Amino acid sequence: MRKLAVLLCILGLTGCNDDDVKDTLTGKADVYAVTSAKLDGEDRFKDLATLENETGTTVPDDFPAGTPDELAQRLASLGIDVEETSCGAIDTSNGDVCFGEEGNKTCVPPEVQTVGLTIYKISIGDVKLAYDNGFYPKLAAELLGNTYASFDIDEVACSVIGQ
Repeated sequence: MRKLAVLLCILGLTGCNDDDVKDTLTGKADVYAVTSAKLDGEDRFKDLATLENETGTTVPDDFPAGTPDELAQRLASLGIDVEETSCGAIDTSNGDVCFGEEGNKTCVPPEVQTVGLTIYKISIGDVKLAYDNGFYPKLAAELLGNTYASFDIDEVACSVIGQ
């Protein structure tokens, strides 16, 4: 019981919301990947293929990215059940947003103002497998900062990011 109290205090101090705490206690966790982006001066998000075709802006090959269908198929092929899907956005206009550990980072191109995410709720036991296959754990980003990523994820309606 003492360990649970300590965990809840840590989660509260790091800015995790009630849903994060509830998910952790029920054995669930969110993982995400980039599915769209909005460039400086643009008023709408574009999926990554359109972004590359229309503007020449590309995300690095090792970026946690794909289409929502590709990402869902990747999780399914790994035997990971998705309980719920939602969307989020990361404002990248205030500086570099990078994924990965020090010395092995992949950063959002500077012309990108905001990235759109598809977020998948999965079993907490599958998070490592998902991470090893191109997804990032949301809670780890909030708890560990630059070990995974150092930014805020805003929950948004999927229609906002072009889905």
